[in-house]
Amino acid sequence: MLLESPKKKLIIILCVAVGFLFAINSLAFSGKSKGKFYPPDQVGPYSIGHTTVILTDTSRNLDGSTPVTPEGRFLHLDIWYPTTEKTTEHVAYTWNNPLYNENPDGLVYPGLPDLPPLISEGSRSLNHVLDEAPLAQNGNFPLLVASHGSLVSSAKNMPDTLETLASHGYLVASVEHTGNNDAYYQASVLGLTPNPSIQQEGTILQRTKDVSFVIDQFLQEAVDQETGIAFSEQIDAEKIGVLGFSLGGQTSLAMVTGIGSAGHPADHRVKAAFMGGGTNWGFFSTNGGRASGAPLSWACETATTAWSVAGLS
Repeated sequence: MLLESPKKKLIIILCVAVGFLFAINSLAFSGKSKGKFYPPDQVGPYSIGHTTVILTDTSRNLDGSTPVTPEGRFLHLDIWYPTTEKTTEHVAYTWNNPLYNENPDGLVYPGLPDLPPLISEGSRSLNHVLDEAPLAQNGNFPLLVASHGSLVSSAKNMPDTLETLASHGYLVASVEHTGNNDAYYQASVLGLTPNPSIQQEGTILQRTKDVSFVIDQFLQEAVDQETGIAFSEQIDAEKIGVLGFSLGGQTSLAMVTGIGSAGHPADHRVKAAFMGGGTNWGFFSTNGGRASGAPLSWACETATTAWSVAGLS
């Protein structure tokens, strides 16, 4: 669906990563703290906290289909957030989604036994990060949901950028899109192919539903209950954004345009979106001679202006 009203604050950004770093300068907690300027490509005034959680969307099956079976669709999240605790160590991020890789009860690979955890070294944080740190208590923070590229994981696509955003005062949740994640490659080590039905329900459609579900869970205190950190009390619900790279960039675009060909509406809680390295391929379909996606030429804005106008600054 086209965004027809010029009064809407939804801004779509199609810029290179450098442009996104400039955008940070206009956001709520970047820039100055007690008179000190923090360059947008460096850590900000906060230390960086990190946690992980697995949420289950009970409205969809693992592959996104309905009617729903008891298992639901599980989603692994890496969450970065501002903290005032001193951080002096790096943390190791895992690229191994335990539910997807270990095939509990034949959930992903029907007919096959449970599998041992796959060995995956993952990566080390670029910045000093403290796992399970307390959330900073000196303000309300915008919520950003990050969508990774095709066939990678929630901590594998641009974690350094997500760490930096948290240090500038953002709650950043990177959702791992089950069935379109790094586990596909890890499974190939065992000579397995993922359950084909996972990709038959519409990859971008399921990704956008994942992002909306994550926003729901943050606002409805479900993430608080799972992590023991009271995120919901300090989220500025008027400042919610999405960002992504490659297929994650396309997911970000879909969040604010909707997917007309699937009859799926935009999520109007999202006030800004950054589309890095993505395309709008697959969005366009004819409906009475009218495209269902927003034109790329309309969507291009400078990152700084876009975040500012969208209300996240």
